[in-house]
Amino acid sequence: MAAYGENDLARRTLQPEQLQPTLRLDAEITPKQLTIEQLAELGRLQQTGMGNPPVQLLMRGVTQQRPCQRMGVQNKHARLWVTDGRVTCEAVI
Repeated sequence: MAAYGENDLARRTLQPEQLQPTLRLDAEITPKQLTIEQLAELGRLQQTGMGNPPVQLLMRGVTQQRPCQRMGVQNKHARLWVTDGRVTCEAVI
């Protein structure tokens, strides 16, 4: 019987979707909750840096309202607008 390494065993037994990293989310919000004041408050509470990941928020049921615009040095960022049908938010990624 041939000896298999852990990677070989994983390749034979795991499905591709099981190999995805876990997405850590801090909170679920609605577009209405995403105000300048709320973002400022999060900024005051947030301690980012080594060992302190940035806040990750989830917003369900939104669609893209306008095309993305590339921005920043070497166009490494994008500005987009999403809506839930009632409120539209601008996002930079």
